Amino acid sequence: MQGYSSALWCIAWIIGLLTAQSPWWITAIAAIAFPSIGIILRKLRPASHQVQPWLIASVIILIALGWYHFRTPEPGAFDISRFVEPIDRTTIQITGTVDELPRTTRSGKTKLWLTVQSIDAGELNSRLTIAPDKANGKLYVTIRDRHPSFAPGTQVKFKGKLYSPKGAQNPGGFDFKKRLAIEGCFAGLAADEFTIIAPPKQTWGLWQLQQRIVQAQMVGLPGEEGLLLAAMVLGNRAVDLPSNMQDAFTKIGMSHALAASGFQVSLTLSVVLALCSRASKQVKGIAGGIAIVILIGLAGAQPAILRAGVMGAAVLVAIVAEKKVKPIGSLLFASVLLLVWNPLWIWDLGFQLSALATLGLLVTSEPLQNHLDWLPSPIAAAFATPIAAYIWVLPLQLYAFGLVSPYSIPANVLTTVLISIISLGGMVSALLAAIVPKLGSFSAGLLHYPIVALLGIVDQMGRLPGSQWAAGTISVGVLVILYGFLGIAVGNSKFIQPKRYWILGMTIAALSIIVVPAWQQAKTRIQITALTTTRQPILVVQAQGKVVLVNTGDRNETEMTITPFLQKQGINQVDALIQLHSTDLEAVQALRNRLTIRQVLTTNDFQELNLGHITLRTIPLPQPGLTSRVKDRPEPIVPALQLQLPHQAPWILAHKLPRKLASDTLSSTPAILWWNGGKLPEMQLVGAIAYGKTLRPEVAQTLDQQRIPTFHLAQDGAVQWSPRDGFKTSFSVDDAEFARL
Repeated sequence: MQGYSSALWCIAWIIGLLTAQSPWWITAIAAIAFPSIGIILRKLRPASHQVQPWLIASVIILIALGWYHFRTPEPGAFDISRFVEPIDRTTIQITGTVDELPRTTRSGKTKLWLTVQSIDAGELNSRLTIAPDKANGKLYVTIRDRHPSFAPGTQVKFKGKLYSPKGAQNPGGFDFKKRLAIEGCFAGLAADEFTIIAPPKQTWGLWQLQQRIVQAQMVGLPGEEGLLLAAMVLGNRAVDLPSNMQDAFTKIGMSHALAASGFQVSLTLSVVLALCSRASKQVKGIAGGIAIVILIGLAGAQPAILRAGVMGAAVLVAIVAEKKVKPIGSLLFASVLLLVWNPLWIWDLGFQLSALATLGLLVTSEPLQNHLDWLPSPIAAAFATPIAAYIWVLPLQLYAFGLVSPYSIPANVLTTVLISIISLGGMVSALLAAIVPKLGSFSAGLLHYPIVALLGIVDQMGRLPGSQWAAGTISVGVLVILYGFLGIAVGNSKFIQPKRYWILGMTIAALSIIVVPAWQQAKTRIQITALTTTRQPILVVQAQGKVVLVNTGDRNETEMTITPFLQKQGINQVDALIQLHSTDLEAVQALRNRLTIRQVLTTNDFQELNLGHITLRTIPLPQPGLTSRVKDRPEPIVPALQLQLPHQAPWILAHKLPRKLASDTLSSTPAILWWNGGKLPEMQLVGAIAYGKTLRPEVAQTLDQQRIPTFHLAQDGAVQWSPRDGFKTSFSVDDAEFARL
């Protein structure tokens, strides 16, 4: 009964944290549900169930909620974020100490964490209400291009512009502000210059051992092979992996191979215990504990590997005490222990996926293997392990990314032996590199062919059609239902020897609540989304299964903004890509790598284009203020489009429009204008979306006086329009998440 109650209370703590950012009624329902379940179970089985543990669980939910808000970081009185508004984009100098080794962003910049010591705002120092020399806090710093690595503890002076991080600017986009807040950071610095003031005071650290291992392995395996080996041993946080390699593994559902988690911990413990097989149990416990601490120190104290480390420590305690460890209880204990230490880790996606994959292996792998008893045991185990993990992470993957990796299971089956060989060989290489770097380099070189084989499989499977399928994101309600199905399957006593029709029924039900709504929504959705971007303006038009994309921006814009949005919308094909501005071929190719583009056009390629319920017409407009001085030479053309959906006001898509329009150029029908925020043409409007950096004050005033809904993407974030809901910003989309329950 004690183990039953402890597990119940651990689950209650996790549920309490998960409801911390939900509307209050969600937490209230969870708190009421627990004692209600206890009362029902008490009536059904009076002898074996008590209500008291369920009442305590209800109280634990409320305690977890309070603890979450108590531990949520807030900027202090002298935090660097307090200086953002008074300084107002002025170039300043900030002195601080580097916390970790710098890493490279997807856009090629260098990023690092800085502990602030002081700032110098020049002439503005005298106007600041807070003394600049008292500034403190954590700062996220980015530097243009790649720069030499700063060792942790290095004192550096950066010159650049301070800014406040923004939340999700596009529907379902990355919430940069929330991500930094989890790290206790509330401001960023875009640095242009830096000066090293003093080297680290500490002469030795685990980071030096980490660098020693990485460098030795890269000597034996130059380039991406060495980086891959180091990442598979130490995790991708300790190694600056190229984004294209990370994408290749993620595309086929193998990103776990690059992350420091339970696999590295279990493999390390297995090696240590094997080496200490003849030693006493106390020696085994001490040696295993030291190995876990060193591994966590080298990989970085990430939630996923800390969870695995605590579970590994539980195994060592059980060995020393000569007791059996309960794997599920160990998982719950480790997860709750970390979530008591830092409740905000509940939102760390790596932690969530790692815990769910481990749970799947514990509760589902063996039953699946038993069900595959018609296969040889090694083959059955090779299939059961990735299937069990995949089943449990898939719902969360759909909720977070809206993606399915159809080849994930065969890819993991094919690479299981290779990953084991590379990981074990990499650990041996790391151990030798820590002692004699040349031996580490030599042993790393022996893994050349296994690594080449692994990269070849990853590359070839990523090239297969449909290697990554955008199914669209699921709602919180569907997520809960899917995990409810899995819970029922695990709790059902018949699961060990399940009846085929029962498994088939559960599978059909799960697929139905995922596929049917997504298919119906794709076929009926009419929606236009103006995305917030920094380069080119981007518009996504969806109308009953047809999709038109206007502009792509550069490669970075495509990968960071357009592709995630299309994936979460469940879009795998764009019927037409219309380029109003200059075409970036790299951006188009990056988009083609993720989905199908049927045709790429400019406004010179067509006069009218019909795509089902979407009609596009080019608008030949002379350049405002210019006339042709050469006879018979056509006047310059401004790219502009008229977008028409059935029974809806037309959309006018243009960079600039002349003040006066010819009567036959545009219809007198009221329209929705998507433009740069400059002067307005003489036309009737029912809505206006400005994508430029600024919206002219007189234009905003005119539109306000005419009571025309007006949105400025730079301030309001992305804007979505649909016939049913009209206009709404990305923030209202996020707030409406629980309305889909």
